Amino acid sequence: MGLEFVDSVVAEQLRRLLRHQGACSMSLAAESVMKPSALVKECDTQDGIVLLHPKTGMMFPLDAVGTVVWKGIKDGLSLQQIAQQIATNSNVLQEQVRTDLEEYVAQLRDAQLLDSAGSGESKTHWLRTLLKKLFRRRPSQAVA
Repeated sequence: MGLEFVDSVVAEQLRRLLRHQGACSMSLAAESVMKPSALVKECDTQDGIVLLHPKTGMMFPLDAVGTVVWKGIKDGLSLQQIAQQIATNSNVLQEQVRTDLEEYVAQLRDAQLLDSAGSGESKTHWLRTLLKKLFRRRPSQAVA
């Protein structure tokens, strides 16, 4: 099933998704393969998919382009493959789509909706665990 997008509509939807999710400084490699977090619940609506992160209580509505991105991630596609799919079905340059897509996916990760494929936990989990171990309160030792 081909997606029929008008170039300006796709670009605007990606930009709107970025504005909606907030600014992000994280950059991802185009070859990155992501996977949905095991905690995330999703619901299909006529307007797209709505994601729910039960731990944070946050809901994330996805429009048509966001739904394409989410389904591509669930199908195990790389960011490059998702960008190519969107660019092929629109008149937007693949480079522009990829740049916007990398920012958007980084925001999904920041919202704890995604994990890196091949890792069952987020990349920051090991750091949190280490910090907890380092700064764990130790019982004070009595001096004899």
